[in-house]
Amino acid sequence: MSGPLDDELLTVEEVAERLRISRKTLDSWRRIKTGPRWIPIGRRTVYSRRDVDEWLKEQRESARSA
Repeated sequence: MSGPLDDELLTVEEVAERLRISRKTLDSWRRIKTGPRWIPIGRRTVYSRRDVDEWLKEQRESARSA
């Protein structure tokens, strides 16, 4: 049985590369509370691969309905 803690965590750099955006854009999205959900761990920020994939799916569906 897998749970949320079994999900792979990605760094800010890995997510920016995956989305093909700059780290600066990803940082800006966090400040304005948009983009994929992130997880603060101490002074670091990480992302769940599952959350990033779900956010991408939502963006694709939103673009289709527009």
